[in-house]
Amino acid sequence: MITNYTDLNNNFIQELEQFTENEMFKLYYLYVEINRVNTGNSRLLKAFTINDGLCKVIGLITDNAFYLYAKDWNKKHLELVSKIANLKSCPEGFEFFGTNSFINELFKFDGYQLNVIKNRFLYKIDKPDYTEFDNNATIEKPLVDNTIEITHLYQEYYVEEYSGKVLKEFNDTKEKVIDLIKGNSILVIKVDGIIVGFRTIMFKGTDLQMIGTIFIDLEQRNKKLGKSLASYVTKDLLISSNSVFLMTTKENIPSNKMFESIGYNKIYEQTNGRITVGNTV
Repeated sequence: MITNYTDLNNNFIQELEQFTENEMFKLYYLYVEINRVNTGNSRLLKAFTINDGLCKVIGLITDNAFYLYAKDWNKKHLELVSKIANLKSCPEGFEFFGTNSFINELFKFDGYQLNVIKNRFLYKIDKPDYTEFDNNATIEKPLVDNTIEITHLYQEYYVEEYSGKVLKEFNDTKEKVIDLIKGNSILVIKVDGIIVGFRTIMFKGTDLQMIGTIFIDLEQRNKKLGKSLASYVTKDLLISSNSVFLMTTKENIPSNKMFESIGYNKIYEQTNGRITVGNTV
C-alpha cells in the first residue's frame, strides 16, 4: 500500500506517469523539484506513494517544500497521510504544493491552517481545439531600448498578481527584463506605438510548450488585447507542438474565461501555501 523511495528512480517516475495518465503537466511543480533534486539544488528528505486500488497519493518532501498530490481518497487516507506528513514537525512557513482539495482537507483534518499563496488552474490546448482571435494589434519582439517601460509594466504585474504582497525592486526587475529580451523570451503588444502589455515564456523544467505571464496595463483592459496576445502566442507555439500549456490564478475569472474562449481546457487544480504552526484546534 505504501511504497517509500530513497531516490527518485524509474519506478517512482512510472508511478507519477500512471497517476497523471501521462499528462505530466498536472504535476509540473513536482517535476521541477525532481529536477532540482537530481541536479543537487534540493535535498531529498522523503518520497512515497500510496496505492490501494482506490486511492493514489504521491508525496515528495525536500528541504524546500512538501509536494502532495492525491485522487480518490477518503478519511482513512487522510489519517494515513497525516501520520506521514507529521505537520507538527514542519517549521512555520514551510511551503506546500499539490492537489487543492486534498491539501485543504488534510490541513483541516489535522487542525492546521494553510496560508494560501496562490490557487492555480492548469490548462492545456490541443491543435484541433484552437480558435484564432486577431484584432490586428501590433505584437512584436521588444528591443533593449524598451527595457524601462517593460520594467514598469512588470512591476505592475507583480503588485496585481500577488495583491501587493510581492514588491519587486526596480533594478532587479530591470535585470530580469533585459535577460528576457536578450533571450527572445518576451513579446510586447502596442497601442499607438506604446507598449501596453507583454507575454513571457515560462521557466520550463520540462519539454512542454508553456506560456508564462500575460499582462495588460490596467488602463488598456477590456479591449481584447490580452486575448489577441494569447491567441498569437498559442498559434505560434502550436506550429511546433501538438499541445500548449499554461497556468492561471483560480480567482482571475476574466483571464480564465479568455483562455477558455480560444480553446484551452482546465486539466487540474493546484494550491500553493505555507503552513501556520501552533494553531491546532
